[in-house]
Amino acid sequence: MGVARPKGITPPGPDEVLFWEPRSNATPRAVKIDKPNQAHKRHVRKYVEGDLGAERSFYFKGAKGALNLRAQNLALFMQMAEGLDDETW
Repeated sequence: MGVARPKGITPPGPDEVLFWEPRSNATPRAVKIDKPNQAHKRHVRKYVEGDLGAERSFYFKGAKGALNLRAQNLALFMQMAEGLDDETW
């Protein structure tokens, strides 16, 4: 940008960021940041399409326990659920 970095800047604190408008001749200042209001959606695709492992899977057993259909993710659960009879549910 062709603007020299200001000297003697105090590093921001753990919940702050440094705000600087180089062309305004203003001194850089620390600005407090807030945590986001929305929940962090982590690994959503993993639960839908990935293999969650045997211990975290859902098993359709049937009314008499004769079945052992494993749905290792949400997509497979939904696909299997469409084909199940009322007794298995």
